[in-house]
Amino acid sequence: MSDRQLRDEVTTLYLAGHETTANLLSWTFYALHRRPEVIARLQEEIDRELPASLPTLDDLKRLKYARMVLSEVLRLYPPAWTIARNVVEDDEICGYRVPGGAFVLLSPFISHRLEEYWPDPERFDPERFAPQSGKARHPFAYFPFSAGPRVCIGKHFSLFEAQLILSMILREFRFQVIDHSRIGYRAVSTLRPDRPIRVRLTRR
Repeated sequence: MSDRQLRDEVTTLYLAGHETTANLLSWTFYALHRRPEVIARLQEEIDRELPASLPTLDDLKRLKYARMVLSEVLRLYPPAWTIARNVVEDDEICGYRVPGGAFVLLSPFISHRLEEYWPDPERFDPERFAPQSGKARHPFAYFPFSAGPRVCIGKHFSLFEAQLILSMILREFRFQVIDHSRIGYRAVSTLRPDRPIRVRLTRR
């Protein structure tokens, strides 16, 4: 890469990975606050697998259930709720003509709720992402970071960042979402809660 491209790639990682990861973590606390059994399993894994010091990348790779939880949050609340693509030439998709030059929007938010791929799609269930469970699922049924050659450059960075923050918080604290009323969606450039998700932390 040229110096300019390297600078642009680093800037993209920094800017694109800031709000999206913050939204992911906000939705994670909201999704977990009524699921004590999931929180207990998360904390057991964190207590077992994480050292007392700052975790390394290898430590985070052992947090398999934490990754399952974050994957399920991304299914229900993908920060990138729409993904735009330009059509470079005329095409036909499922019987629909798509002209070259058209602007096409794909929506993980909608696709992740299709019952043909996700039974009981509104239910929060990290077991959907257990190692063997997704083998029969269509490869494009789940695409919170897009897919194919244009997949998000920050995919792995974002997931490790979210794992690190979530595990460090749950290692030290119990949490409680203060306002239990339903949070709605604010679908702008990213999928945000329609009001702040306020969390109270207490030492474990």
